Amino acid sequence: MVKYPCFMLLYGWGGVGNLQLRYTIMKSRTDIKEGYIIDYISGEQVKASPEELQAVQVFAKQLVEDYGYPKTYIQTRPQFRVKARPSDTKKEYPIDIAVFVDEAKNEDGIYYC
Repeated sequence: MVKYPCFMLLYGWGGVGNLQLRYTIMKSRTDIKEGYIIDYISGEQVKASPEELQAVQVFAKQLVEDYGYPKTYIQTRPQFRVKARPSDTKKEYPIDIAVFVDEAKNEDGIYYC
């Protein structure tokens, strides 16, 4: 099932009989740069890195479609930042997928795993 015209999942056999998940980036929209995809949560263009394709987009979609989290409770872009340690003064540690308890998206309402 393809929701975005620029992003398609393909399953195929590779290696020693292992099922591999492969992605094809399609340029069916003229405003999408080559090598980029549309982020499932924010709708922004993001670089189609292996991490983005195989983890961030897959898990973000699963949170919404399988677990019922509203997209408004999730932030992928811009990346939400938190302190690495409680004693830190700056929020320098980026989170790929931040899930909040409500739409306010403040640090007090973030789920930590």
